[in-house]
Amino acid sequence: MSVLILFLSVGISSCATTGPKVTRAEIEQAKEEFNAKFFEASQIWLPRVYRVGYRILKAPVPELVESAPEFNFIGVGVTELKDHARKVYGIDKSVKGGLVLGLYPASQAERLDILPGDVIVALDGKKTSGLGAYFRRLKDAEGKAAKLKIWRRAKILEREVPIEKVYYKAQFFLEPTPNLEASASWSRINVGIGALRYSRNDDELAFIMSHELAHVTRKHKIKEFGAQLGTAVAYGAMAGVIEAFTFPGLGRAVMEPAQAATNAAVSREYEREADYFGMKHAFHAGYDVAHGAVVFSRLSTDAPGFQVLAFTFASHPATPERYLRLKKAVEELQTQYPIKFPITPSQDWELNVPIRAGETVEEAVGRLLESRAPSSAPVQPVSAAQGPVLGTGDQAASVSIPMNTGMFLDRPASAKTLSAPSSVAVSRAFGTAEAASQAPLLQSVTTLAVVTPVPATAAQIVSDPLVVQGIELTKEPVLQGEAIRAADTEERLRVLMIKLAETEEQMEAMRREHEAAKEDHQRDAAEQMNEMMQKFGIESMGLSRDVDNWLVGSRIEDAGTRFSLSDGKVVWFCKFKSGFRSVVAAVNKPELTASWFAPDGSLYQKETFTIAFGNAQLARNELKFDTAHPEHHLGSWRVWVHHQGELIDDRRFDVVR
Repeated sequence: MSVLILFLSVGISSCATTGPKVTRAEIEQAKEEFNAKFFEASQIWLPRVYRVGYRILKAPVPELVESAPEFNFIGVGVTELKDHARKVYGIDKSVKGGLVLGLYPASQAERLDILPGDVIVALDGKKTSGLGAYFRRLKDAEGKAAKLKIWRRAKILEREVPIEKVYYKAQFFLEPTPNLEASASWSRINVGIGALRYSRNDDELAFIMSHELAHVTRKHKIKEFGAQLGTAVAYGAMAGVIEAFTFPGLGRAVMEPAQAATNAAVSREYEREADYFGMKHAFHAGYDVAHGAVVFSRLSTDAPGFQVLAFTFASHPATPERYLRLKKAVEELQTQYPIKFPITPSQDWELNVPIRAGETVEEAVGRLLESRAPSSAPVQPVSAAQGPVLGTGDQAASVSIPMNTGMFLDRPASAKTLSAPSSVAVSRAFGTAEAASQAPLLQSVTTLAVVTPVPATAAQIVSDPLVVQGIELTKEPVLQGEAIRAADTEERLRVLMIKLAETEEQMEAMRREHEAAKEDHQRDAAEQMNEMMQKFGIESMGLSRDVDNWLVGSRIEDAGTRFSLSDGKVVWFCKFKSGFRSVVAAVNKPELTASWFAPDGSLYQKETFTIAFGNAQLARNELKFDTAHPEHHLGSWRVWVHHQGELIDDRRFDVVR
């Protein structure tokens, strides 16, 4: 039979015209080249994944976290060491361990001498023969730092990496797929390159990654496995009954589609839950969830719905449904945490430059720069290698120019580098305290900074990004290999300085606008808080050094927002109105929940309490300081208090020596 199938396949395929032949050697060579390009591209994509992943792992969601962060984490991105990676990085087959692809931005490992292509062969003296062994060693690591042995170009190096604690056990990986895919398997979260290309900014990527993190934190994998096992047993039994009274095969033919539809319905419920809690993960990590949910608006346009039969067996809800649910979830968060809004949206990664009919890419970019420059200082068009004329007819073409938000940089340089005479590339990066202290002009959410020198070789220049006036110009597939390069570095620096002055004015206007919006929201939040106090019959609430709650003679000492370590504690209090409401409250014993967050953002204490004994008007919860480690308590704290699932108080305070 197999011989017959072979002859049939050869006969059928011989009727096809396939064009020029390619040899197996050519295919293998092409594979190696594309593998090398993938690892090169990963240095663009992975910092985005690591930057967002680090923030959501460090951010507690009150509904999911009841203790301080407990999972070990070091800011080193590691993946499996496979044969194609060995060829790219020149790693011998005798070397075993976890392949380093990069460092997590903002983590404590960010500035360490650990490079892509390094291999972690041991952790705390124990071999890491593979990725699984590496994460087991990290899980069991004790102390404040992990001692790594790293293979690099046939040498063994030793590095100490600080161990941080995160709230959730998860690792992030780049999935080499062009499809809009991201997945979670136990604690492994894969983010497809297609999903990164579809996202336009950190807010949108944060929502996609937080959705997958929610699958992990809500334990959907084990739940789904249990549900599928249950449906297999139930529908298998029903199929057996049907076949017992009919004929073999009928029960399976009837029950298998029913089982598949049931499993799909369960999967859709888990996807809805992951959407909901994923939004909470992104929100508590500081991302603009309203901005991030826009990704589902585009998805709803690209894939507006399913046919009825297709929906029955779909593992995910229809995108319009998901978009509507997310809009309502955003409204819920705005109601629950009014003080946190508005949130500054993240900057888009790319800028679309329209190309008019008969216009080259260089001319389009030059026109854009000229339109953005101050009228008193016209900007000359960018001098670049002559590119193809892309615009044809009345319809203009367009090119997407990546806007660098830190993913191409290890860290921004100081502003004084601006005056350096050497050739430099200018890039847009997240500001740091160091850069801000040396450059008052750059004190903003995103700043312009000068970074690494332009490489000397032509091959490096072609592959490297070039940035003019905060707009990064890089070789993109749409340009068919054409690279835009500037010929005059001094001219580009002059343009940058002009743009910096303009940016300062724009940022000042944005700051004033943001302050006005903040005042409006604070006023609205105060009104909502007053309504909440009226609803529950609350006379006053706040923080104090001590509260005496015995009988009706309540005594409140030094209420405020600044406390000393010598006080030993901080007390949150809530005083109900006297009269009938307070008597009812004393009988019903309303439960309140206080969540205290330490200066590092970790959940330090969470307790449920009620009205104090002997006093029908007062409820109190106490935060005690650990006198053995007073340094852990210095800084800005935060306390949330919930009643019947509603936030009734969100208060910040400082602890000083």
